[in-house]
Amino acid sequence: MRKKIAALLCALMCVMAFTGCSKAEMNYLQMSADMLQNMQMTETKGTTTITMDFDALENFMQDTAKAMGNTTAGFVGEFPFDGKETVQLDYTMKADLKNVRILLDVDAIHKGKTYDFGQVYYGMEGMYVTSQTLQGVYDLMHATLQQYSDNYMFDETYAKEFKAILDKNEYICLYNIKDLGLSAEQLQTMMPPANGYGDLYKAALDLYKNGFANFTTGLVTEIPSGFRIEATGEQLGQMLLSMLDYTIKNPEPVINALEEYILTSGKMSGFTEQDISDLQSTFAEAKQDIASVKSVLTQMKEIVSTALQQSEVTSALNGFSYKAEITQNNGVYTTNENYVMGDVCTITTTCTTQKATSGIVYPAKATTLDDLMTQMQHLTVKYNPVSGVKVMWILDDESKEAFVSMVRKDTDLMFPYFSEETKLIYVVEDGRVYLPLRDICDEMGVFVTWDKNTKTASAYLEKEHADKAVHLATKLIDGVSYVSMREFEKLGYTITYTNTDGIHQAVIKK
Repeated sequence: MRKKIAALLCALMCVMAFTGCSKAEMNYLQMSADMLQNMQMTETKGTTTITMDFDALENFMQDTAKAMGNTTAGFVGEFPFDGKETVQLDYTMKADLKNVRILLDVDAIHKGKTYDFGQVYYGMEGMYVTSQTLQGVYDLMHATLQQYSDNYMFDETYAKEFKAILDKNEYICLYNIKDLGLSAEQLQTMMPPANGYGDLYKAALDLYKNGFANFTTGLVTEIPSGFRIEATGEQLGQMLLSMLDYTIKNPEPVINALEEYILTSGKMSGFTEQDISDLQSTFAEAKQDIASVKSVLTQMKEIVSTALQQSEVTSALNGFSYKAEITQNNGVYTTNENYVMGDVCTITTTCTTQKATSGIVYPAKATTLDDLMTQMQHLTVKYNPVSGVKVMWILDDESKEAFVSMVRKDTDLMFPYFSEETKLIYVVEDGRVYLPLRDICDEMGVFVTWDKNTKTASAYLEKEHADKAVHLATKLIDGVSYVSMREFEKLGYTITYTNTDGIHQAVIKK
C-alpha cells in the first residue's frame, strides 16, 4: 500500500514537471484555473507544424533499445518515410466543459496540398466523425505511402467506390455511450458537477500551495500580460531529482495535500463511500509508516539518478528543449509553444483560446461503425480477394484449436482487422494435422462438392467452373470430413511450414 502512495507521488512529480510554488508559478496556475472556470464554452484556433526526421528517429530508437539491453532490435525500414517530413495542422477546437463535449475540425497541409479531415465529435454521447475524416485520411495515405502505390486501395475504380460509400454516410458513430451498457446512475457520475469544476481547480492549487510550499522549478517567469516557460531536457531531469529529494525531506505535507486532492477529485468523479473509505485507510497507513514511504522514494531517486547518467539518456535529454509563452488580453489567451527533440522532431504551435459563441450539437443521425465496416468489407472482398490462409497451432495443446486467418493479395492499410482469426478444431492422424474440410474451404473461398454415393469430396476455385473440380482425399471422423493441408496443392496452392518453439504455422497461398 505504501508503495502505491509512493508511486502516486512519483506520478504527481511528472505531472508537475514545469511548475512549483514561486510567485510566478502560482500566478501562472491561477491564470490557467481562471480561464477554465470562467469559460465553460471555449473555442481554440491554431496551427501546429510538425517536422520529423525519420532517419534520426530510427537511430534514436536503436540507441534506446540498446540502452534497455536489447542489442538485437532493428528499426531500419520500419517507417514509411525517409529523411525529413513536415506537416502543418490547422485546427479549430470547441470545448463544452459543462456538457463534456469536444468538436475538432482539422486540415493537414503536406507538401503544399491541403487534406480536409472533416470534424470529430467526442464526449459523453460517444465519438463521431464525418465521412470527410475518412476521406482525408485516405487521400493523405494515397499521397504519402508511395511504396504501396500498387495496393488495391489506390486503384482508381476502388477510389470511386470508396468515395461513393462515404458520400452515403455523412456521419459515422465510432461508439455510442449507450452501447457500453452503463446504468443511468453510472452515466450521471460521469457528468460534471452541477456547480462546475471550481472546487477541483481550487483543490489542484491547494495541492501545490500546501504540498510544495517551498519548492520552485525556476522554469516559469512573468512577462507582460502572461508567462514564459522554458526548459531543457537536462533541467527536467535534475528537476525530477529535486522534487524527489523535496518529497523525501517533506513527506507529511505532500501526502496530506495529495490526499485532499484525490478525495476531492474522487467525490466529484462519483466515488462511493466505500471507495472514499478505502482511500482514507490507504493514506492513514502511509502516514503511520512514513519511513517506508521515504525508503521507496529514495529507491526511486536512485533509479532516476542512475538512468540520468546513462549516455543514451543524457543524449536524449540534451537534445530536448521546450519554450512557451501564454498571454491574456481582453479575454483572449494566446499560446506559442516550441518543442525540440534533438534532431528527431520539432513541434511548433500558435493558438488563441476564447469564449465560444455557439454550442456543440451532435449529429442527429449517423451510420454505425459496424454498418460502415460491412460496406467497406464488400469492397475488400471485391478488390482484394483471399489468396490463402495462415494456420497456427500447438500440437501439445489439449484444446486442439488451430487459429486461421485470411491471407489477401495486398495489405489492408485502412481496415486491417477484416482478417479476423477463426478457431478450428484439428485432428492428428499418422503424424499429420487435418482441418475440417468445409470450414477451411470457406475461409479460403474454395468451393466444395460432396458425392454421397462415393463419400468423396472435390473442390474448385471458381463458382462457374465446377467442371474443374479436383478430388481431395479426406478422413471422416465423427461425421465430419477432415482434410490435410497438403491436399490443397492439387488446386495450385503452395504450403509453407514453420515451427518456432513448438508453435506451428502453415501458410496456404496461391
